[in-house]
Amino acid sequence: MNRLTATGITETGDWRALNDRLVSALKPFAPPLAISFHGAGEMPPAARVEVRYPPPNEHGRTGQVPAGCVFWIQGAADTFATVAADHSNCSVGSYTHGFITLEEAATKDAFPEMPIEGKPQCHTVAMAKDRNAGAASVGFALSRSRTGMRSEEMTCVIPGNRLPEVVETREATVGLDRAMARYASADAKRFG
Repeated sequence: MNRLTATGITETGDWRALNDRLVSALKPFAPPLAISFHGAGEMPPAARVEVRYPPPNEHGRTGQVPAGCVFWIQGAADTFATVAADHSNCSVGSYTHGFITLEEAATKDAFPEMPIEGKPQCHTVAMAKDRNAGAASVGFALSRSRTGMRSEEMTCVIPGNRLPEVVETREATVGLDRAMARYASADAKRFG
C-alpha cells in the first residue's frame, strides 16, 4: 500500500479517485499514466517484466526498449516496474535513473537553455528581452480564448540578434532529427 503523507494520500485507492477527477477536468485524449521512483531496497508496487534484451548495437546501446518513452505506451495497458538498465537507450531515462547527470542529458536537446513557461503568456517577451535568449509559453485559457490559439500550439519568442544562431541550430537539429529517426527506425528492429 502506498502511503504519501505530504499530499494527504494515504491509500492506493485515493490515486484512482484523483485520476478520475483529473480525467473529468481535462478530458485528455489518452489516459494519464503514473510513474513512481523507488530507492535501493524499496519495493515497487508492481513486478518487473523480464524480457529478452537485444544485443548491443554498433555504438554499444542496449536496453529493454528502443527508448524510455516506449514504457509510456506499455504503461497505458499494464502496471509494471523497470530498473535503470532498462532505460539505457534513452538519455532522459538514463538521467532519471542516475546513469548520467542533468547537464549531460540537457546537451542532447536543441535549446537546453530555453525556459517553457505557463501564464501569463506575454511575459515571455520580457524574459527573452532581459535574458537575450529564447523563451516559450504553453499559453493559458484566457490567452487562448482571446487569440484563437489551439491547445496544441505554443508561443516562442526569439530575440532578433539571436535569430541567425537559432535558425542555424534548428536547421542542424532538423537534419539530426531526421538522421536519428532513420537510425531509431533501423535500431528498433533489434527489439522485434
